[in-house]
Amino acid sequence: MYRPNAIFIFSLEPWGDMWYSKHRYAAHLATRFPVHFVSVPDRWRWTDLFSLRANVRTTREGVHVVEYRNNLPMRPLWGLLAGLQHRINAWKLRRLMPAGPVLLWSFHPAYALLRHLLKRPGTRCIYHVVDPYQSLPGDVALSRRADLVVAINTWFHDYYRNISRNCILIPHGVGEQDRRTDPAAIAADRDRFGTYVVVAASLNHCTNYALLQRIADRYPHLRVVLIGELFAVPPATLIVRERLLSMPNVVHLGALDPGAMRSIIGGARAGLVTYEFHPTQSKPTTGTRTPLKVLTYLAQQCPVISTINSFIPELDGIAVHKAEDEEHFIRLAGEAVEGMLPFDGPAVEHYLDSVAYDKLIDRILTGLDGSGPGTTNTGTPWN
Repeated sequence: MYRPNAIFIFSLEPWGDMWYSKHRYAAHLATRFPVHFVSVPDRWRWTDLFSLRANVRTTREGVHVVEYRNNLPMRPLWGLLAGLQHRINAWKLRRLMPAGPVLLWSFHPAYALLRHLLKRPGTRCIYHVVDPYQSLPGDVALSRRADLVVAINTWFHDYYRNISRNCILIPHGVGEQDRRTDPAAIAADRDRFGTYVVVAASLNHCTNYALLQRIADRYPHLRVVLIGELFAVPPATLIVRERLLSMPNVVHLGALDPGAMRSIIGGARAGLVTYEFHPTQSKPTTGTRTPLKVLTYLAQQCPVISTINSFIPELDGIAVHKAEDEEHFIRLAGEAVEGMLPFDGPAVEHYLDSVAYDKLIDRILTGLDGSGPGTTNTGTPWN
């Protein structure tokens, strides 16, 4: 199994309270390796002209968060100037890399990896596809150059194994701490909110606010608790969202860290996944999102009602409930309120055991050698 001296994780989302797959992997990997978490630079400012190094801060999880600035404004740059800026940024990152093997683990087609700007003896590269990146510039190039492509669902796996020399199917994972429960905190949240359902998500243009408003209308004694950052949305969507947030039985708590969310989720009658409705299917037939929040809910023994497919067929209808349309979704929410929504706790625990992060990480590191189950290996390594 490959054992690097350090791991650099590349993310489009910065380190913060709202965690996605890359944040969770970083936190779990940090218990075994030195981990540096690198997100894209923030908006350019004049003072960035003189920024000559990356700053590093360490989180309570032991993750070293790397923050660096573009010396030049990237938006108006092109050609040689943009390439120069990328090389300067790579120089800043290389100064943080220890001697010996380093693993570059990217959750998007990072430019420095596309151009081999961080290439050194012993360096290996993973491209971890958790979202539909097929339209992003560099997706195909990084798929070909990476030592390993990690695909989150079967459609991604079928797609990338035709491009990559080494591709493995790894579903979303769950951590041991995510499954811990605090009965006293759960009881306190039930006292605080009464009978409630929870939505833990980025509250952006993809959220189905009209559906949530219908649920709040239909069940006035049910509290709808929203956890997540409010992102900019189009004006028409903003009107619907503001109307939802103004309802007396709707509470918005903002973005919370995973620990603060656990008891709230544990006390809810159901966890809601609310996007536009997708046709029900057991396997993805096109590039689509596979919601991590389903596991976030299940880890706290909270049944799930979703507008989209979770692609966990062994839990369909017994813990994860896919709604066909609005009326079906609202009816399932009513069953949750009455405590009638099926939830097979032992089946959920068995599935969560199978996708523990430690197990998934071992499979990925083994897959770097092209020897893991489900891998395809047909070429030379990244170096």
